[in-house]
Amino acid sequence: MQQHTVIGARILSGMGGIFQQLAQVVLAHHERWDGYGYPRGLQGKEIPLAARVLGVVDSYDAMLSRQTRCRLLPLELNCVAALAPNLILLSCRLCSLYWIR
Repeated sequence: MQQHTVIGARILSGMGGIFQQLAQVVLAHHERWDGYGYPRGLQGKEIPLAARVLGVVDSYDAMLSRQTRCRLLPLELNCVAALAPNLILLSCRLCSLYWIR
C-alpha cells in the first residue's frame, strides 16, 4: 500500500514534461506534517505545498469513502498530526459542507 506513491511518481516521471513536476507532488502526498508519513518521512514545510493540498483532498476523499477505515476516525484525529496547520481549517470546512447536505 505505501508503495503506491513511489509507483505513481515513477510512472509520471517517465512521461516527461509537466508530469515530471507532478511526480514530486504524487510522491509526497502521504507525507505528514509531523514527519511520520511516507515514503521519505518529510515534515512541515519540507513537504511541497502542492503535495500538502493533494494530501488534504486525499484525506477528505478517504474520510468520506464507505470503503475505508479512515471514515471511522474522528475528523480531528485524521487532520491534526497529518495535515499542515493552515490546511486543517480548509479540510474541516469541506467536510462540514458535505455533512450539511
